[in-house]
Amino acid sequence: MQYRNTDNELEWYEGQHEYDTAGRLIRCTQWSYTEGEKLKPNHPSRTQVVEATYNDKGECERLIRTGVREDGQPFRSTDFIDLPAGRMMDLRRQVEAKLPDAIVKVAELAKVKEPVYCLLLVYDHEVGEDYLPPYLALGTDAERQAWGPAADKHWNPAEMKHYQTDGLEYPDDAVKAVCDDLNAARSMQGTGYEDIPVICRIAATLNERDWSKTLNVTDDFAVLAIDLEGEHFKSNLNKCVPADKRKALRKGKWL
Repeated sequence: MQYRNTDNELEWYEGQHEYDTAGRLIRCTQWSYTEGEKLKPNHPSRTQVVEATYNDKGECERLIRTGVREDGQPFRSTDFIDLPAGRMMDLRRQVEAKLPDAIVKVAELAKVKEPVYCLLLVYDHEVGEDYLPPYLALGTDAERQAWGPAADKHWNPAEMKHYQTDGLEYPDDAVKAVCDDLNAARSMQGTGYEDIPVICRIAATLNERDWSKTLNVTDDFAVLAIDLEGEHFKSNLNKCVPADKRKALRKGKWL
């Protein structure tokens, strides 16, 4: 198929469709290219794969889109056509079951050798729908000692050198996929911040583990869920960090 794009260039659009034994469309691979770009039809930056899943009644339940953006970064998005009763709770349970181990794995792969006083699970509540999985930040003891007890940087991920780096990316596509599904389901229902408690519960779970085998941690090391603006800091602190850790952090004047 040919059409004129917004730049008035002639663009070719092609697709390949796959069906299951019942004749239902299960996968569509789409690509486009312009004469000016001289791209091959399978150039990854212009390719999108759409997969359809069906419920027990044979009705289309969701569409999953994957591909590579123009900047070379992969993307995955989910659109639910039908959200069965209990599906949100099931997705939340899956996230709470899978995400803690995934976060520990990321911390291991980061290979931060210096002492670490915190692991932050960072979400942007202004974005609202897509804050899972959270970004990860590691705060080093050297950083907080340099800032001093009176500084307001100790729980600000933007001030930490180990934040939004390649070493803190999630390697498990299955974990990212279930987080994407929960984001999409929440968006479909038009809800906002109901899953911030999920991140807090995950942080609380991670505070119960022995981190000395994963990172070089300080005695007052804590895991905390926090939003980029820091507006939820006080309320999340009590939900995520146990009383003895909060006491130790206050004693060191880090809170």
